[in-house]
Amino acid sequence: MQKNLMLIGLVSCLTVVSACSKQLGDAPDVGMQTRSLDSAQSSAATMTRIDLAPYVDLKPVDLQRDPLFGPKLTAIVPRASADCVRGALEQLRPLTRGAKGEVYTQGFGSHADNWTEGYIEVAPDGQLDVGVVCSDFATAVDRHIYIFTTRGIAAPLNDATALWINELTRGEGRLTIFDGKLQKDMAVRELTSSESIDIAGELSAPAVTETAITGESYKSAGGVLAVVEIDYVRKLVWNGVGLGDIEDDHITLEKVYHYADRDVVLVTHACGGSACTFTSFAFVEIPMTGRARVLTNDNFVTNSDGVLPDIAAATDGRLVISFTGFKGKEKWRYSDGMLSKE
Repeated sequence: MQKNLMLIGLVSCLTVVSACSKQLGDAPDVGMQTRSLDSAQSSAATMTRIDLAPYVDLKPVDLQRDPLFGPKLTAIVPRASADCVRGALEQLRPLTRGAKGEVYTQGFGSHADNWTEGYIEVAPDGQLDVGVVCSDFATAVDRHIYIFTTRGIAAPLNDATALWINELTRGEGRLTIFDGKLQKDMAVRELTSSESIDIAGELSAPAVTETAITGESYKSAGGVLAVVEIDYVRKLVWNGVGLGDIEDDHITLEKVYHYADRDVVLVTHACGGSACTFTSFAFVEIPMTGRARVLTNDNFVTNSDGVLPDIAAATDGRLVISFTGFKGKEKWRYSDGMLSKE
């Protein structure tokens, strides 16, 4: 009976190792597999403190495939920011041991930092902080830092993170803290090198805010969206280059919905004749880096001239879009860069 129990235990252990190895996928080397597996087992065993020694000298980008910290990164980094964060993690120097048992790395944009501005810290309690600059330096008018954290926006900002921000920016620009659900926007000058930020009062802050647009252009950190007339037809341009295939007698930039990592602009368009008794609409998604894109659907038409769709911003960042079109009442949803019908 004792031998059978020992055999069952051995088979179970082998099964766990096999499953963890498969989860790692195309890990770069055996060392990476060992570090990840050891960390996952350590976390499961203690649940309060993780031995981060196996992570010393690890490339930050390899954390994305780690079974313990990979899912945490995915949870706090929005899809629209994933490429920017990955780019920083690929260039930052390997993780090093900190004074409090954490592992971290940081860059300030120098040659020694691979010209990369970024920060990442893994704490012994499993918390994760990532800092990046996701802006297009050719068009950005206000320096903006993004902090993605597992601590929640109600928690004080990590002191080491605050120090990195201040040294990087010299107190200028803006800062957004995002925990995967809620966000906090503030000026960098509100930080000091010796204090964290207590933002417990901001729990009700929505993940998206709305602003009306006046005029025929909108300038974001990612670039300029504008309406221009070419050969008597109005079109959309992004940083001076044609965007999408919307062409009409009238095109209006109505509103912008601000997220931590992107802006979403509501655009309406219509013909100019007396028979034009309807209004079409679309959305232009403007990331902090990369090219803007048009999101629309053939059903995005209100059956009255000049009538806008009713758009409600949910606390989790979803836009609920309601309108009466040619097919009757419709309800759609914008979430994480995707449009879907409800």
